[in-house]
Amino acid sequence: MIVTNSSSHPEDIKPGKDRWSIKTSFIKKQKIKNVALVKLLSLDNPIEKSSKEFDDKRIANSVNGLKEGDLITTKGWMKLVAFENKNGGDGDYHIQLRSDSLWAYTCLIVEIPMSEFIKDDKALRDSCKNAREFICAKILKDKNKEPASGGNVIGKAYVSVTGALFFDAHHINANPLRGKKGNQKKTMSSYTCWELHPVIHIEFAMRP
Repeated sequence: MIVTNSSSHPEDIKPGKDRWSIKTSFIKKQKIKNVALVKLLSLDNPIEKSSKEFDDKRIANSVNGLKEGDLITTKGWMKLVAFENKNGGDGDYHIQLRSDSLWAYTCLIVEIPMSEFIKDDKALRDSCKNAREFICAKILKDKNKEPASGGNVIGKAYVSVTGALFFDAHHINANPLRGKKGNQKKTMSSYTCWELHPVIHIEFAMRP
């Protein structure tokens, strides 16, 4: 039995707070946009500062033809996956994608929520559960093992990821920048607040 989303999780894992209703939903009946990872990494901010105005609604401003809520498929090298289960974490799988296979600065963060924190959308709940099971069974090679809280460094996994475009406004002007280093000496920072969150599908892709 896969432990993902099981009752064995620590009791201090709670649903998140910052824009949580946006992080755990997506707009249905829309066409998927295939967008290169380098374009996502270079998107400008749609707003200048975080605001409670967007706690429960999506940011409508369009940036380079994309806006929050768009259903996006992109491809990249998965370099790290972590389980956000420490210090009151929200239980997300935190994944860092790069456009090349090197361990270096600049990555896109994509995240998969825990399915039990998605209450009103069975299709989304099942999609997130399946995406997390892919991580355990196909990336970590152990269907009964969760990613480490500090992050598992991944070797040569080139993947296609589909999820809702999300702007994590809470991290505007964050210092230090986001990103986990796993067992590496150098942090892989993300220079953008744009994410894919929630991720609804992930699979291996043909390497470039």
